[in-house]
Amino acid sequence: MLERVFLACLSAIMVDPAASADDRLHTSGDIRFRMEQDWASARADGSERPDRLRARLRARLQLNYRFSDTLDIAIRARSGDPESQQSPHVTVADFDGGQSDGLEAGLDRWRMRWRSETGAAFLGRDSLPLWRRNELFWDDDVTVTGLGGHISGTQASGRRWRLAGGRFQAPVGLNRASGSLTAGQLMLEQPAGTHPWTAAAGVIAIEADRDDPDAGRLLSGNGGRDYLLLIASMETQIEIGGQRVTIGADLVENVEDYSAADPDPRTAANSGQTSGWVISARRGDASARGDWRFDYYFARIETLAVNASYAQDDWVRWGANGQTRSSGFQGHELRAAYGLGGGANITARLYIVDGLRSAEDGNRARIDLNWRF
Repeated sequence: MLERVFLACLSAIMVDPAASADDRLHTSGDIRFRMEQDWASARADGSERPDRLRARLRARLQLNYRFSDTLDIAIRARSGDPESQQSPHVTVADFDGGQSDGLEAGLDRWRMRWRSETGAAFLGRDSLPLWRRNELFWDDDVTVTGLGGHISGTQASGRRWRLAGGRFQAPVGLNRASGSLTAGQLMLEQPAGTHPWTAAAGVIAIEADRDDPDAGRLLSGNGGRDYLLLIASMETQIEIGGQRVTIGADLVENVEDYSAADPDPRTAANSGQTSGWVISARRGDASARGDWRFDYYFARIETLAVNASYAQDDWVRWGANGQTRSSGFQGHELRAAYGLGGGANITARLYIVDGLRSAEDGNRARIDLNWRF
């Protein structure tokens, strides 16, 4: 119902000739064209998956209408299977005989936001309002529905703080929800000095609705399992060979009390597999023409360390029907990006992954052409 109200409001604004005349209506978006190769990938039983080369596409368009300096609404449509909360990509060609996707789309963001110099709050569907260094614990494409926001301030020393969180419905695709999610985070930032740094500590609590039939749409029982994730992240800058390098680390611990006698077999078999960590290094920025950026990540994410239906879907091809179960692995990501200017860049990524408790593994390479407008 709330989604329909947002659509009706935006439709009325778009037919109002005064809306764009005073620059209250703003349009933004991005397009990505991707070539993706998967090879040398084993299933959990040790059998080999066939190699796969695909051309994929992502398109997103957002309309934002500003009522005043403090109040605005936004709606974003994205490509991809509406049954997937993790991926906005569609396969336009599979060069190894696999099936291509239809050109489906849906709304992944529709919210009203109030903001001031010291904070903001939103009602509707939007990104989780927590600072994240990467997507290993929560995918940036996964949006939540509810009430969220943040407040922030600056101390006399110049150090900044930010308190964020909210109460939400947990998503199942773009059109359904199952269970609830509560999140909170305190972030501290020292933006100046020889070694500027940012640190954050937070919690994500997911309460499952085991009687909801939509919960079964998430793989591996993720819709019927509670999670209580404690997450700590930190990054700082150091100088190596005259170059500024950002290094960082993340820790996650799922402190939900699981039993080895749990009736769910995946929970019982992995009741002690609840920890994860990530280390990374980054140099450069590919936002301007001719600039380079290089990244390296090592991640070790145990099976129940995160809700794998809400974590990233980049590192592995483990899943089905628009859903990815991205946990229970360790591996590497290497990334290089080159700025083309005008909001465009080209990015190459390599993933090398091994399963922690099964024979499942895989290698993946991507080249993305990204344009933001």
